[in-house]
Amino acid sequence: MFGEAGSTVYCSGRSSRTHPNTSTHHHAGRPETIEETAEMVTAAGGIGIPVRVDHNVDADVTALFKRIAREQKRLDVLVNILTGRPVSSWSSFGKQPLDEGRALVDSWIWSHS
Repeated sequence: MFGEAGSTVYCSGRSSRTHPNTSTHHHAGRPETIEETAEMVTAAGGIGIPVRVDHNVDADVTALFKRIAREQKRLDVLVNILTGRPVSSWSSFGKQPLDEGRALVDSWIWSHS
């Protein structure tokens, strides 16, 4: 949809043509690489830019945001489709075991901040 709107979209992640996902499953059921995602954005009318980033590595995330600032001067929308280990309990966050709560924050929230 961002491509259809003519947006510039930085498609970031670890699965790229040069570094394919070698796990036995693809998170969120999305097998395409960052390059393929960027190509879909461009085909829809936007500008797709693939950037290989491990969102669990602070330096990678910092470099991505610096690149966006340098190339685009600003970031208008951040869409987080990061995935971590599956949620094991839907009880309130405060009732989660500490290690599970920390893992949730680390994999779903911290990795893009």
